Amino acid sequence: MSVVPLVLVPQLLLALALVSLPAGLAPLSYLTSARWAMEAFGSLAHLQPPRDFAACTIPGNPLSCPVYPTVDYDPSTAHVFEVWGVLLAYTALCVGFAAVVLARRDRER
Repeated sequence: MSVVPLVLVPQLLLALALVSLPAGLAPLSYLTSARWAMEAFGSLAHLQPPRDFAACTIPGNPLSCPVYPTVDYDPSTAHVFEVWGVLLAYTALCVGFAAVVLARRDRER
């Protein structure tokens, strides 16, 4: 149980759900399934992409703030299928890894 927060906290931070990542950390988020799930949710729910409120040209007007370039909530069908394809590939990779580990443990018994 003590390992769960060590796995889940980075997933939440890299999902771009709580805070937006700077451009330097964005490539790291592509390795997590939570980022792709949040992007799929954002695309399907037509969420507004997060904005950098520290760089607004008109104070108090969120539409004058630049959009973080690391987030893409494009609602197009092609983008949604792309994101779901990545999620399915990630799921297949995790299931395959679990099958290999379980088969190895079974042979050791």
